[in-house]
Amino acid sequence: MPDILEMDISADTISRVMTSSDISNEEKHSFKEIIDNMKSGSNQSDSIKKLGELDDKVLEIILPQTNYDDINITTSDKITFIKTISKIDKDNMS
Repeated sequence: MPDILEMDISADTISRVMTSSDISNEEKHSFKEIIDNMKSGSNQSDSIKKLGELDDKVLEIILPQTNYDDINITTSDKITFIKTISKIDKDNMS
């Protein structure tokens, strides 16, 4: 994952997602699969695409506001970026 998108996938954060009553069991399962794939070194672009399919409630937990080269990157900025690039079909780009 690019540094600018810094994600928090610590054990504590994963626990917050998995125990949240605001997140469906289906979303929790999808999140767990994505995290497992990322940890195994699977294709980064596939991971970003799948992250973009997650509910915002999950993304709000794992994408904290950060500062990159003295620029504030909000959680909302990160969610918008991931959702946008996840919709790009790299096979159909000219």
